[in-house]
Amino acid sequence: MKGKQVGKGEMVKVGDQVRICFKQSMGSCELWCACKPGKGEMVKVGDQVKKGQTLAFIEQLGTHWPLESPQAGEIIEFLVSEGEPVEYKQPVVVISPFFGGVSGYV
Repeated sequence: MKGKQVGKGEMVKVGDQVRICFKQSMGSCELWCACKPGKGEMVKVGDQVKKGQTLAFIEQLGTHWPLESPQAGEIIEFLVSEGEPVEYKQPVVVISPFFGGVSGYV
């Protein structure tokens, strides 16, 4: 597994939604909020994000991998709370993309 692949989103179309899931194929992982030192969370519900922007971090064996948005959009909901385990291809963030009005998951 290459480090560049960890934390990238994978899009899977399901009906009128696009699921963007964490690509992690082995080991246990946990979600951690993305924070700026001394400034709190980097993104929260209602924020607009850019493609490639860090939404959260996935911790695996002491290493924190950034979970990046695969597209621009608005954060609708976090489906996993900070510190909760994250499974392979599990949706963790709902994003409403700026194109076509389709909601998506990260």
